[in-house]
Amino acid sequence: MATPRLLLLALLLATAAGFRPPVTGRAVRVSRGALGLRRRAKAGDDAEDIQAKLAAELGLKEEGCAAAPSTSIFGWSSLQRDRALALGSAVLAAAAYFFQASNPVSAVALLHQMEAESPELTRALSNGKPTIVDIYADWCDNCRALAPTTRLLEKEFGGQVNWVTVRGDAPTKESAAIVNALRADAIPHYAFINADGEVVTSLVGLVPPRILREDVSALAERRAVPYVMYDAYKQEPSHLLKDYLGRDFFGGAEQK
Repeated sequence: MATPRLLLLALLLATAAGFRPPVTGRAVRVSRGALGLRRRAKAGDDAEDIQAKLAAELGLKEEGCAAAPSTSIFGWSSLQRDRALALGSAVLAAAAYFFQASNPVSAVALLHQMEAESPELTRALSNGKPTIVDIYADWCDNCRALAPTTRLLEKEFGGQVNWVTVRGDAPTKESAAIVNALRADAIPHYAFINADGEVVTSLVGLVPPRILREDVSALAERRAVPYVMYDAYKQEPSHLLKDYLGRDFFGGAEQK
């Protein structure tokens, strides 16, 4: 049983050293809808710059384009930058690996534990902290894959952010109300809610751990999250979650 773990650790260390396993098939073209994920614009950024940065960070290549010229960040070449990004991702992955290795529970058990320790959403929305609602299901492969990462993030930012874990297919009115209010039709679903109770974005699916951490860190520090994906209320007048949960969820009284 130790062999798969040793192979995983070897792969993580090789990734940190700059090795990437061969990928079959043609290069992936990056568009605004790539992975459904986009980075917020900063002053001076345009759409092409944003996509180029996102492509570099995710290790994607743009089809039919010449190699990008070397750029310098703090005196780093593009190769050094890419290796630093790979090292950062590998470190987080390695931390998740060692966390799971030192806490030998299954991913499903880990998700159940997080759910059992979660604050009630009504309390989370009223304690003045930002909140992440993490919707999962036992049968969801991507939920299980990200469980060690989300557990680490929950522990790291627990004093600054409410982490509410919800089993999306649980046969309870509370679970159904949360899933419906967030309009979650795919999992894992991570809803980022600011201290005012507004849903600023949701990240859905197998999100790269580093991107997930950057958004959690920004939310904890009351900054705009750098990566946005799904806006459930894009066509609605309000982004306040309480407006979609309904009065019954708060015991028949409207939340202040």
